[in-house]
Amino acid sequence: MKKNIFVMISGILIFTLFSCNDHNSDLDEIKEVNRIAIDSVKLVNDTMQVFAVQSIITYSDYTSGCEGFYAYDYRRDNFDRYVSTYKFKTDGDCGNSGAYATKIDFQPRETGNYTFKFWQGTDSENNDIWLEKTVVVE
Repeated sequence: MKKNIFVMISGILIFTLFSCNDHNSDLDEIKEVNRIAIDSVKLVNDTMQVFAVQSIITYSDYTSGCEGFYAYDYRRDNFDRYVSTYKFKTDGDCGNSGAYATKIDFQPRETGNYTFKFWQGTDSENNDIWLEKTVVVE
């Protein structure tokens, strides 16, 4: 009996997987993904306890209707954290540009001084520019 139930459930799953239509013509197609400057950062506390969680809010400019937050690139190097934001751009109609917020939840696992470096673009010599914030974890 258990074998028949497994076969029936497997058959339903296979039918469901192959009968799904992932194409939705109402959605705009993503045309590109690019790194975007983090204009500002909001830390609730610059001191926190180990294992506590703090949301770090970042602000970047997006054009409404055709751009939005795609992902963070979050790299760790000892107590340094390098954060870059990526946006997507679609083939949809673009509206006005404005600052939009996204967040990272930070939960340190050891005490120390953590330096966050948020990517703000490049200078005239193509060197990265970083906005730095320090969080002391006790």
